[in-house]
Amino acid sequence: MSSKLKSLDEMIEIEYENEMNKQKVDCKKPKFTKNESTDSWMDMPANTLKHKKDINDQKGDLAKQAYSAYERKIRWLNPKDTEKEYQQYKQNDQLRQKIQSGYVSPEKIDCLQKQLARGKKEAQRFHRERKEKSFQRDYINVNNKKFNEHVNQAYDQYTSDIKDALEH
Repeated sequence: MSSKLKSLDEMIEIEYENEMNKQKVDCKKPKFTKNESTDSWMDMPANTLKHKKDINDQKGDLAKQAYSAYERKIRWLNPKDTEKEYQQYKQNDQLRQKIQSGYVSPEKIDCLQKQLARGKKEAQRFHRERKEKSFQRDYINVNNKKFNEHVNQAYDQYTSDIKDALEH
């Protein structure tokens, strides 16, 4: 009787292993054989195909599109006037002298001063006010401050001349 039970247990284990193997096979990606082609349209995602199609439609037109966009941007310019203005700008000695001498008009200086003053006011708005206006800080954090106070109580009478020498 025990032999029959063992055989049933073994059969159950074998069936369980077969089930697990089938599940593993289902989870694995299919391997392509050498004869199969991987270049078919079925292998690529749909958005890749759409992108390729869009590129193929525009292949010869990219330069044309760029040039037409450029023409649209400069359509309002008159070529004769722009050439004349460019030559005048290039030949303008007053501008060149101002740039070389570092000349800045007083209006620009006033405007810059106002901007700097406004920036200082804005920065002061965001700074927090300190409780103690002027103090000597010889600690890193609160615990170190307490430790320094205890050390000063104990050893200040011995170290006062050394501290004075270091501070002066």
